[in-house]
Amino acid sequence: MTAMPMLRAPLCPRLPLAAYEPTRAWRALTTVVASLAIALICGSAPTAAQPAAGSTVRDRLALGWGASVALPEGDWKVTATTTLPRKGHAWEAIVLRHAREDAKIPLLVIRHTRDNVGWGPLPCHSGPRPEGSLWFMGSTHESAANSTINLCSRVWAISDYDQWRTRVVPGNAWWKELTGLELDGTQSAGGLLLVEMMLQEHQRRGIRVEAFVRPPQGRTPAQFRDAVLAGQGGTEADMLSTWVSVYVASTQLSFLSLTPRPIVALGYPT
Repeated sequence: MTAMPMLRAPLCPRLPLAAYEPTRAWRALTTVVASLAIALICGSAPTAAQPAAGSTVRDRLALGWGASVALPEGDWKVTATTTLPRKGHAWEAIVLRHAREDAKIPLLVIRHTRDNVGWGPLPCHSGPRPEGSLWFMGSTHESAANSTINLCSRVWAISDYDQWRTRVVPGNAWWKELTGLELDGTQSAGGLLLVEMMLQEHQRRGIRVEAFVRPPQGRTPAQFRDAVLAGQGGTEADMLSTWVSVYVASTQLSFLSLTPRPIVALGYPT
């Protein structure tokens, strides 16, 4: 009896040529993946939405791309968000007011760029503080003018915040485009210190954190400034200097290195 031949199915059955063509869904998926890869390389990926005006945030403010900035303790209400166009870049500005009337830091203004910041020396890298300057406690935080990352902080004394907001701000190019700077009488009573913290990385993004801080208990902003300039700032000046240094270091890591770091509380009584 003749054995029947065994029938073997081909390992790879032949299919119509159309079966090998990518589907519409596959083409769409590969397009999205390719676009994201290009965006990651070229720096044009979409950023996460920032908090809207009227929202409340706590501990940390997300700025997109994994970047963030730490917030002093407590609840913060976003009072305004503004885009400030500049030559070659734009600042995204966010104004936050503390929920408590007796807050030690009643107001924050955070400005950051989503593209390369306009490069140039920061004020602290321009040499010693000029005689008669209104700012004090300037520091480069051990950065150099020609280093890849520039850091700078300085403090201003605002004796009457409401007068500053209504008379100085409208004529100041850095401040006049901002809204949401209003404080109630309790939050601004006795004047405030304006602490500026500036960070920028060459051919990358930049950020400014401007904190309005109550002066130490028993001193007006001007009295505290004069005492610091006379070398008599005492423990309170050391506390403020430490707080600023920690905030600058935290912002460098949280914003430029995308590694969130907390800040410390400002220690002196108000």
